[in-house]
Amino acid sequence: MAQLIDLRKVELADDAVPVADQVAAGDFSMSGTGMFIYRTGAAARLGQLTLFDRQGTIIGTIGEPGS
Repeated sequence: MAQLIDLRKVELADDAVPVADQVAAGDFSMSGTGMFIYRTGAAARLGQLTLFDRQGTIIGTIGEPGS
C-alpha cells in the first residue's frame, strides 16, 4: 500500500492505494529517489545460495532452494 504524506502538515493525505500483491516481507526496497523494487509470488519465497566467479559464471550452489 502507498499513501501520500503532506510534509508541511506532517500527516497522511488522501487514501491509501495498493501498489503490489503477494510481496513477501523483506522482499522489497525503496530508494531515496522513490524507486520501489519488489518480488512477488513463489519467487519471493524461494532462493538458493549461488557462487559466481569474477566473470559471472556460476561455479556452484549450496543447499536446496528454500526460503
